[in-house]
Order: sequence, then structure tokens, then C-alpha cells
Amino acid sequence: MRSIERATQSPGMSVRDALMYYVVCLVGFAILVYLGIELKETLYAKLVIVFYISAGLLLNRTVLRRTVSWNRARATLYNISQAKLKCFLLWPIKYFVLFLRIGIAEVF
Repeated sequence: MRSIERATQSPGMSVRDALMYYVVCLVGFAILVYLGIELKETLYAKLVIVFYISAGLLLNRTVLRRTVSWNRARATLYNISQAKLKCFLLWPIKYFVLFLRIGIAEVF
């Protein structure tokens, strides 16, 4: 690998740190949903939407970027944008599947 490529790569993140980001976002989302259901105020509904979007952005910008290395043969604009959009919009499910796959790959 050339030195320019090494300099532009972001440092990796441990699976434990990435999992902590996910758990904090998931717990925060669950608390806001619970408060929105119990208190029945529109403020919490708006907070849930804002938190969901911001948690998806945070996870995409920190966790996905530092834990996933894209295969050069399949790293097309379509494939990467599709994967990032799915992870952004469906982050509670997609990141669970991502960590499940990483865990299986590390065990076996």
C-alpha cells in the first residue's frame, strides 16, 4: 500500500467500541420511545425522529466508516451508497446484523 493511501485511511475501531456506540444509541432511542408512549406529548415524537436521524448519521460516520473495509472489486458507487443508506435508514436492524456477522467471523 502506498503511503498516500495509508495517510487517507481512517484508523480502525475495535468491535467493542463500535458495539458501545450502537448500544448507547439503541438505549437512548428506546428511552425516548418509552417516554413518548407514556407521556403522549408531541415533543417526544419530534425528539424520537430527530434522535433516530442523528443516531443513524453518527453510526454511519463513526462506526461504519471505521469497522467496514470495502472490497475493491465491489466498491462501486451504487453498492456503497446502497449499503450506507440502508444502514442509515434501518440502523437498529442493520447494525445488529453487522455485529452479528462480525462476531461470527471472529469466532469461526
